[in-house]
Amino acid sequence: IGANGVLKLGSAGNATFFPQPVSGANVTMASNAAVVYQSGAASQSVNIDVTYQRLFLQAPGSTGPVDKAIASGTIKVQESLQIDDNATNTVRLLLGPEVLDVDGDINGDGEIFVTSGSIFVGGNFSATMGFTLGGVGSTVTYDGTGAQSVLGATYDNLVVNKASDTATIGGPIMLNRDLTITNGTLDD
Repeated sequence: IGANGVLKLGSAGNATFFPQPVSGANVTMASNAAVVYQSGAASQSVNIDVTYQRLFLQAPGSTGPVDKAIASGTIKVQESLQIDDNATNTVRLLLGPEVLDVDGDINGDGEIFVTSGSIFVGGNFSATMGFTLGGVGSTVTYDGTGAQSVLGATYDNLVVNKASDTATIGGPIMLNRDLTITNGTLDD
């Protein structure tokens, strides 16, 4: 996918998936390329075999909650993740034991629902995003090299592991388990 190119998968009622089987070695994305999972169907799977530049999760035309799920493994996003509701529904990215690794920002007004998985955030975690814990054992790690905004939310385990700069808390935080500051600074 070329620079600024967009691949859209799905429609209001059709949960089209990334072509299967796909090998990550056979799919390349230039900087600023985007993949949009845009089904309004009840669920749509997000392919883990591809390294995304920009990843969008949307649900046009839907009137109920829409879940975007991944198979066991890691979703790798090198630029940004955008999860958008359409005012009549909730778009949720479901993480069980999986890993979400976003080098840039996590934006939108959708929701990330995590039970036992791990999230690595290299940019900011937008305050307009929903973040829901549905289990025990999840970890969110802020690991960017620049200043970061930490989502005010309830975390099971929260880790700050920054090579440089500060992670600044963007709202009230509750911890069910551990706060670990490996490198960097956490500030309010």
